[in-house]
Amino acid sequence: KWQDTQLSLQRDFNSYDFSSIVGLSYLFNKDLSVGGAIRYIEEKIDDEKARAGSFDIGTIYRKKINSHKNFSLGVAVQNIALKKPQFITQKEELPTKIVVGGSYKPLGETLLLSTDLVMLKSSKPAANFGCEVLIYDILKIRSGYKLDPAYETSSRLTFGMGIVFNSLSVDYAYIPFETLTDTHIFSIGYRFN
Repeated sequence: KWQDTQLSLQRDFNSYDFSSIVGLSYLFNKDLSVGGAIRYIEEKIDDEKARAGSFDIGTIYRKKINSHKNFSLGVAVQNIALKKPQFITQKEELPTKIVVGGSYKPLGETLLLSTDLVMLKSSKPAANFGCEVLIYDILKIRSGYKLDPAYETSSRLTFGMGIVFNSLSVDYAYIPFETLTDTHIFSIGYRFN
């Protein structure tokens, strides 16, 4: 729908982003595992559509300190481009990043404390901190904080929850934004034992 104004012509348009990911991991021994994932990305702005593909690789080391304390350390490279998105004739770069993180469970599965350092190409490193509390072995309540000046003040705090039933998990995260619409993320996971 075109609207005539004194300064310029305006037109309403639609846009969306879609991403789907499938991953697989392998447990070498009780302490070390490696994994990878492949991702399909689709973006649409007005009548133009761009598709892309990327993959992630990573490893995690877990150490049980005693019967109820666990420590983990991981490294991942994410968004390695297989196909760059292209709108009309302009190709875009995917934000490849390196993430180094650790977590500590001081009370077994009841409490998880985590932090990571995120390094994006052409950006300053950023740190994230998180906490997860498990209630009655089924409900997980999460909160996080992004120590990154690129985020607006109110966008630095995140919240989430998850429900775990045997090998199935359903998760939700809420990320507030000042200038954009708030983000709601839903995911469903299944753990093969």
